[in-house]
Amino acid sequence: MRLRFPGRASQASLPLVFLGARGAREGGLDLDGDGRFSDVDCDDLDVDVFPGHIEICDGEDNNCNSLIDDANSVDTAVCFHDADADGYEANEVSVYACDEPDGYAALGDDMATAYHLGTIEVGR
Repeated sequence: MRLRFPGRASQASLPLVFLGARGAREGGLDLDGDGRFSDVDCDDLDVDVFPGHIEICDGEDNNCNSLIDDANSVDTAVCFHDADADGYEANEVSVYACDEPDGYAALGDDMATAYHLGTIEVGR
């Protein structure tokens, strides 16, 4: 943005520079000091949120990709499909998630509800 001074013979224009708390440049500012200016930073009040930052499971969009705690978060867990709802998974179908989705589990081996790690063996 440029300021114009009407009535001046040269019609000179000067760049408009915004002064932020931690940094400034022509057309933008960096309020949180993370090195990303407000025109690209999706949360310029949080130093831990900017484009290119790693995504972690914390309820925020850390990397400005419009996804909160997506499957690419560095601290996701592997969750496996729990076909018989016994809390143990089948190893064939899995997803990466910050929180265990419904119908998925992170434990054991899923063959049948009566058979999984930790059940009491009953004699015949």
